[in-house]
Amino acid sequence: MARERNISNEQILYLLINLREEEAKKDPYTEIVVNKEECRELGLFNYKIKETGEKRVSRLFLISETHDGEPVSIIYDEKGRLIAWKDQETEKLQIAQDIELEEERINRQLELGIERTKSPASSSSSSDTSKAGEGRDLADKEHEEKEKEEEKNQNEENVKTENNEERPKLPNLANEINIDDKPLIELDQVINGYYLWEILQIEDKLEGRLPDGISEREFRDGYLTIVPSSELEAKDGKPRKAEDTFVISNSKGDIIELDEQILQPKDIGAKNDPRRAEDERSNMRYNDGEEVERPDSNVDATRTSLYQIPDIGDKFSVGENWFLGVDQNKEYMERSERPIAGNTKEISFVQVERDNSKYYESEERIQNTLEYKLDPINEPEPLTAKEEKKKEELIERDANEVANVREDHTQELVDKCFSRYEDLRRTL
Repeated sequence: MARERNISNEQILYLLINLREEEAKKDPYTEIVVNKEECRELGLFNYKIKETGEKRVSRLFLISETHDGEPVSIIYDEKGRLIAWKDQETEKLQIAQDIELEEERINRQLELGIERTKSPASSSSSSDTSKAGEGRDLADKEHEEKEKEEEKNQNEENVKTENNEERPKLPNLANEINIDDKPLIELDQVINGYYLWEILQIEDKLEGRLPDGISEREFRDGYLTIVPSSELEAKDGKPRKAEDTFVISNSKGDIIELDEQILQPKDIGAKNDPRRAEDERSNMRYNDGEEVERPDSNVDATRTSLYQIPDIGDKFSVGENWFLGVDQNKEYMERSERPIAGNTKEISFVQVERDNSKYYESEERIQNTLEYKLDPINEPEPLTAKEEKKKEELIERDANEVANVREDHTQELVDKCFSRYEDLRRTL
């Protein structure tokens, strides 16, 4: 399956690499080499701008360089803002002075982002000689892991026996529904320093509930998507509490519903309820790096479903609640124009501080959220007009155009990034 939608992120990475190479040519004091093969997207992350207190969520990108032969890793967001850097010699991560974030989480984001890009071939390419030298250690480790796995299986078997009625089996829906025209979200992408499958706690909460022949681990590199709840209700007669139901699929094509033990549906009110627009107006939502226009009335409200991911505070020690939101594609909703990719709905990762969940007459209302549309792998082809323009700009770019782009993006992509980078370079 083609990964057309990710070209937008590839363009951002390409632009950052291109600009850094141009800056390297102009530096008379330091020999800077950009290691293109080691530059990569790290995943979604949220942080705060100290000066304004504004919270932001963005995709992060790692630019790998050597300065006079010494390795340096620099992290930018998708607007080119400098987030952090790491001098590999001291292994100490430095956070940009105007950014507030958790160092432990950004380190984890960095580690998982690198791990995610490693192919199976590269992880198993050690020579026979090196393997021979590690033979005894590997045997010991395998023995220890086997013992731990047996102990884990025994504990989980006890839990399954005790809670069998509370953990119903989930059927394989592969022959019941079609998800080819739905937005497919990678479960192994990194968000706030954790894999999405890890955030959803899929392996723990599906343990002992899958049909024979399907393993929980198979979904690590699978996909998250949605299907109309009415479609499932028509097949099994079980009512769902939200318009959309989340399911996951693996590489074999198996499809499993994520029930209320994994995702808990929230009541967002009726379509004609003006409070829906009021709630959405309080939210900050990003779509492909740009803040989404907020609705003027309930007629403009796009949200169709909202699910809370339970146990986030205890599991990840954060003072937030995390959700998955589903929204109608705005163009499709307003003009009945079907998106090129066929995805009429969008999936967002939603975060909200715990004290921002308000209650009215015993009804919970989720407000003041920070949201980001998750990129599906099955996105437009041909490219949108905006993406075509950006692609042409990158193809035709030369040194003069880099200078022009810098002038046009003073506040966003370049000057903020590289004016701060000069201070960084002098301190390294």
